[in-house]
Amino acid sequence: MLCRLQPYAVADFVPLEAVDSLRLSCSEPYILENSLIRATLDAKARLISLWDKTAEREVLSAAGNIWQTFEDRPLVWDAWDIDPFFEDRQDDMLSPCEVEIVEQGPLRIGLRFTRLFGNSRIEQTLRLSTGSRRLDFDCQVDWRERHRLVKVAFPLALHSPSARYHIQWGSLDRPSHENTSWDQARFEAPAQHWVDMSEGDYGCALLNDCKYGYDAKHAVLRLTLIKSSTMPDPEADQGPHRFTYALLPHSGDWRGEVLCAGYGLNNPARLIPRMSPISVWDCDQPALILETLKPAEDGQGLILRCYEAWGTRGTARLRLPWPVQQAQRMDLLEQPASEVEMRDEALAIPYKPFEIITLRIRTPHW
Repeated sequence: MLCRLQPYAVADFVPLEAVDSLRLSCSEPYILENSLIRATLDAKARLISLWDKTAEREVLSAAGNIWQTFEDRPLVWDAWDIDPFFEDRQDDMLSPCEVEIVEQGPLRIGLRFTRLFGNSRIEQTLRLSTGSRRLDFDCQVDWRERHRLVKVAFPLALHSPSARYHIQWGSLDRPSHENTSWDQARFEAPAQHWVDMSEGDYGCALLNDCKYGYDAKHAVLRLTLIKSSTMPDPEADQGPHRFTYALLPHSGDWRGEVLCAGYGLNNPARLIPRMSPISVWDCDQPALILETLKPAEDGQGLILRCYEAWGTRGTARLRLPWPVQQAQRMDLLEQPASEVEMRDEALAIPYKPFEIITLRIRTPHW
């Protein structure tokens, strides 16, 4: 089951030896490496190589993590519009950085790059964890520029006519070419957790935790970071920013680890003390993702809302940790639709591609 609520027992501290070949180099070229990937950067914070050890292939076609700035003066709506000609005046942030090690443990390593741009200060902390292909870029920015649009670019060594964009309750394809006027008009498109570009058996996703403007053209993934308009608010985007984006190479397509990685970046694990471990969700179909668990609006039972994320159909078997007295399918307004069949103490849930499923569960306590 993808992205299930998973309990973990908290034990006493035990000294931990290195369980992975984590490697961190603080001299140029700067290297962050584990058993799965090796990231190589230069003194300007450019990702000059991302080597996938399992697939034995280079992920990038050219240097990535390039912060691009554009003069941004829309014709009408300064704070909301990005006009097609925004790329006419472009500069890249290529000034040398101060580099320091900020984390070097058995489970995670971190390297910080600090640079100045105009009157602004940018700190990027790259982090890599053991057993993970996800390379995180934790950014803290003190932004003091105006009418500057900022994007980060990653050219990928991939060939695909489309990219997959994550949206609420699903995902969709958008073309990665500009063959028609419609394609050309999609020079900026919204997404939530990630955008992924994949070939038949391999791909790479660009994830984020709070930035939702993307473009994916000609195997280059870009994420919009800052806009800094002056109308209607003359101080828009001025001051501190904190955000994280991440690059995730993977085997297969977006249906594998990309979904979980997006949820993991946006909803990191939290430790809640003095609670008994309980598994809220045990489902035999990995395509179903639990999004909501809450009391019913009328106070009668619990509401579980999930959705099918892979574009498939079938019947899932769902087990809950409580004795179920009644289970009903509801509509989005929590009006009863049908009873749910029980098979061998499990709920039988038929589902269709990208279907949103709302269940009311009544137990002795709810």
